Amino acid sequence: MAQRKGYCPRKGYDALLFEKPHERCSVYVVKNLDRVLCLCAERGVTYPTLEVPPSPETDDLQIELAAQAAPAIAAAYQLIATLQHSQPYLVGDILCGSLPDRSCVRPRRLTRAGSKGLHVNDIAAVRKVDPKKLGRTIRALATRHVFEEISPDVFRNNRISAGMCTGKPVQEMVQTPDDRWDGTNGSAAMISISGSLLLKSAGSLVDNVLDPATALSEEPNESPFSRAYGTELSWYDWLALPEHKFELKRFGIAMGGRTSRSNDMLAAKAHDFFEEQPIKDAAVFVTRYTTHNWSDKYAKKYLTRLRDVSLPDTKLIVIDDIQDYLCRESERADTIPGGAKSVAPAPLLPYPETATSHAYSMDLLMMTIANCQERTLDQFIALLTSAGWKLERIYRFESPLPPQLICSPL
Repeated sequence: MAQRKGYCPRKGYDALLFEKPHERCSVYVVKNLDRVLCLCAERGVTYPTLEVPPSPETDDLQIELAAQAAPAIAAAYQLIATLQHSQPYLVGDILCGSLPDRSCVRPRRLTRAGSKGLHVNDIAAVRKVDPKKLGRTIRALATRHVFEEISPDVFRNNRISAGMCTGKPVQEMVQTPDDRWDGTNGSAAMISISGSLLLKSAGSLVDNVLDPATALSEEPNESPFSRAYGTELSWYDWLALPEHKFELKRFGIAMGGRTSRSNDMLAAKAHDFFEEQPIKDAAVFVTRYTTHNWSDKYAKKYLTRLRDVSLPDTKLIVIDDIQDYLCRESERADTIPGGAKSVAPAPLLPYPETATSHAYSMDLLMMTIANCQERTLDQFIALLTSAGWKLERIYRFESPLPPQLICSPL
């Protein structure tokens, strides 16, 4: 990435000088974009545009500047919502969110084609699908800047669509589809799950919520997923069936990617945490992305098991996302060290990072697959208290690292 020499942020931008909310939003976009570009100039790099292929360097830069970019992104989203009529805004998001499994689209094939792109007939030939239908699908994605149409029916990758690539030759993936995500970071596997299992399950969400038999259920096997697939099994039990080994492998890669960590101080030991906890003298219990996998009924069960064997000075560290309220008042947050967050100026939503957060869509996803949920701070406090734990403080980190909730026995 080349340095943008001589860049100087524009002066005189004060959103408070503008009366209209949309005027202030436009100022926030420009002001915070300038801040990001200035930081890039100090580092001697240029912020990647859509035409720049993804790389470890561009990924690291975007992660490093995520907090600085969040206000601009939030303001841009709000400006779009302000300027666009509600019908195309809602319908466009719904339709683009309902596109089929992208496995019929091969970003890797487009990567090999380079800047000249590839005709939809050639793309469709790989999976022997209808090029007219596939072309319409890719074109819809291109309206959201996923792929680029450079001439009629000729598409090429951009930075966003290239992020779905596995880095493997197309023919290799076609010949050994079960291994296509091996060695990847899990992003492509997660997108594939979203466009297949999760999309079909989401179609049953409304029926599940309205059906009196399941409306108030906290059972993991009475979820929209279970309804959609006509099974009495939960999501995890269904994945464990021998005939679903492909889905299980894909899910494992999506959740863990290729990252592996080892620690000589830790030893893996299988245990059903709904049963009595065998460790009786732990100084610290740590759960990571566990509470969101279970409804309150079941999360309380395993948290209570930990409390039953805790010592007076045992600590519980819960590592999981906290879903922010989208109002500007939360008295409970002010009473817990680390609970309160800085609030963005009006008319933006109170926390700019909510515009880039996956916690809200993840919350609906968890409800869809297993009747479980992401939680607000108040919901965490209620859950922990019911299991005999007191939330003492919260440690927050820059995205994408989740917060840590530090708890002690009541």
